[in-house]
This record gives sequence, structure tokens and C-alpha cells, in this order.
Amino acid sequence: MDKKTILVIDDQRDTQVLLKKCLETVGYDVKQAWDGKDGLWKVLEYKPDLVLVDVIMPEMNGIEFVHRLKLIKKKRSR
Repeated sequence: MDKKTILVIDDQRDTQVLLKKCLETVGYDVKQAWDGKDGLWKVLEYKPDLVLVDVIMPEMNGIEFVHRLKLIKKKRSR
């Protein structure tokens, strides 16, 4: 069975380390991004099964990330 991939988007290193360790322990493949802008690229690259995104981040916050991801998905489904 293939491992499910989770993308964790958070600008806090401690949060990234904790989530990565916990999720890998229970069998997930964890990818990381440090802000929403980086997260958009990683979504396109890795096509994760789930994205965990922090709301308050520099560069592009979590709400803007979700908004832009929806736009990308909408354009690709046409």
C-alpha cells in the first residue's frame, strides 16, 4: 500500500519538526513548505493527499493560500 502524502505549511520550525515526526511515526510521507507561496509550488510538485496550513504566516498567509489553490484547481479542471 502506498503511503499517503501530507504537506505541512508553517513558518515555525518547531511546529514543522513536531508535525513531521508525529505524522511519519504513523506512516505518512510528509513534505514541508515554509509559507503559502512555497506551499503552492509544493502542492503542484507533490500532489499531496492532505495539506495542513497555518493561518498566520509571512509572504502569503493560510487563507490566501487556500484562495489561490482553489483558483489553480478551478483553472486546471476546465
